[in-house]
Amino acid sequence: MTRFKYIVFSVIPLLLLLVSLEVFFRLAGIGKPFLTTLPIWDGPLEILLPDPDIGFRLKPNSASGCITLNALGFRDHELNQKADIKILCLGDSVAFGWGVTDPSNTYSGVLEKILKEKAAAVGKTVEVFNGGIPSYQLYQGVGLYLHHLAKVTNWDYVICSFGWNESGEPGTVDQLGREDAVMLDYIRRNPSDENGLVKKLRNGAERLWLYNGMESLYVQIMLADEIRNANYPFLVYERQLTDFARAVKGNHARPVFLAIQVKEEDKGNNYQQVMLRFNSSAKKVAEKEQALFIETDLLFQKERPGWYDHVHFDEQGHRIIAESLGIILTRELNIPW
Repeated sequence: MTRFKYIVFSVIPLLLLLVSLEVFFRLAGIGKPFLTTLPIWDGPLEILLPDPDIGFRLKPNSASGCITLNALGFRDHELNQKADIKILCLGDSVAFGWGVTDPSNTYSGVLEKILKEKAAAVGKTVEVFNGGIPSYQLYQGVGLYLHHLAKVTNWDYVICSFGWNESGEPGTVDQLGREDAVMLDYIRRNPSDENGLVKKLRNGAERLWLYNGMESLYVQIMLADEIRNANYPFLVYERQLTDFARAVKGNHARPVFLAIQVKEEDKGNNYQQVMLRFNSSAKKVAEKEQALFIETDLLFQKERPGWYDHVHFDEQGHRIIAESLGIILTRELNIPW
């Protein structure tokens, strides 16, 4: 038998085994590819755009109802590249301004008004950009920053607030699917400067149920204790925030973690308790990575803004957050308040 035939007859059984395993995984429903299970926002599909790195994002220059998106696909005016101070606000539907009809009344919009007025006194211009997208989880926000926003301009501050869409109670192994595998060490496995060929090979592999199923199994085995003790989501959250903070600092910007605001009447509920634990995780990472951590809970208790639902507060709530951010950022920037 020639060397070539020997190699061929050695490879064929392996290929048949892999094909058989792929068929088995598909029939068993194990390892469904992330690309076909997008965490789609329950909103108008005409403004959604599939994205191979982060599931989906918003479609540039599109509109639906009171929502109008700019050339980058965000609910804001066009980015002012020439501003002296540039601030990016990343988040989910809260940052997006769910329930707020005028985007200038979201906390990023109000913060921009405040900082523009204060900075004008010292001859500086300010841009605060709303990068919020409904239904986004932290790993998607991190991916959005790395793949789409980090190099758009030279940001001075990147404000981050995610939590309501995280997997708050993945207490059993059978609940861990492809999305949890994707979240694990997301930045390290998906660097923005990754070699193009390597990225194509990885993206191709992620279309295979076998690859995804084995990766999820790896996550379940390696993190078995954390999963059993219900610490898994918080460890992942801390890891992602840590990597995010380092990525932001690597781009010469200051990371800012904005605490998840929980409605006072709901604080005894299990899910809201999870959000408060995420806040504790964010505060811990902020101290370690020298990021800013901003809480507004006491102000919410004092001023008692309205709420559209159990997650989204009204324009008064956005103003409270904007003013809190404004006070701290003007101090950081040596701008008189």
